Amino acid sequence: MRPQKGIRQWALATLATSLVAGLALLGVPAAQASPGASVGWSGTAKVGQTLTALPSDIPCESFVITWITVGGPVAAGGVGETYTPTPENVGHQMQIEVFCGGVSEAVGWTSEILVGDLTPGDLTITGTARVGQTLTANTGTWTPTPDFAYQWRRGEEDITGATSQSYKLVTADHGKWMSVVVTATLDGYNDYGVGEHLSVPVAGLVDAGG
Repeated sequence: MRPQKGIRQWALATLATSLVAGLALLGVPAAQASPGASVGWSGTAKVGQTLTALPSDIPCESFVITWITVGGPVAAGGVGETYTPTPENVGHQMQIEVFCGGVSEAVGWTSEILVGDLTPGDLTITGTARVGQTLTANTGTWTPTPDFAYQWRRGEEDITGATSQSYKLVTADHGKWMSVVVTATLDGYNDYGVGEHLSVPVAGLVDAGG
């Protein structure tokens, strides 16, 4: 059985979310019942960054805070003291509203939500720099995890068709400096490109014995 306190909090959150969703569809915020109450926010208005509501002078001890996308999908929001923007929020402000017993006490708005920034991992190349051997690009750990596209290069030129994570060295690579460019992409985040090169030129088959 759900504890009575839990039922009360769940009911308040459900009522508040439904009320704000209906008002958002109509394009008008709920009226404030307490002129002295207010709610601000802190954090960076970007996808993936946590925003925190800062309520002040709310006339009840147990209140509910809702986050609603202004002019965007009603479902792209949440309930609670903090909210982390998603790709659906990009280009919109978030409306922060504080409720006491289902009654709106304070309303505030964030700045426009911007696309987020990926935190890159350490790109490395493993393998032996010798014709016939395979090189592999290791992307390391990124936050959050994006999709990767690869382009291997021979000197200053892209190698046609060499767009996999691994590349097998051929005769044309002998004596060349090899590198790989990795582009990371993820919905709601800025693209991020990074490159890495071998520390030695590619050796030929005849060099295998030293």
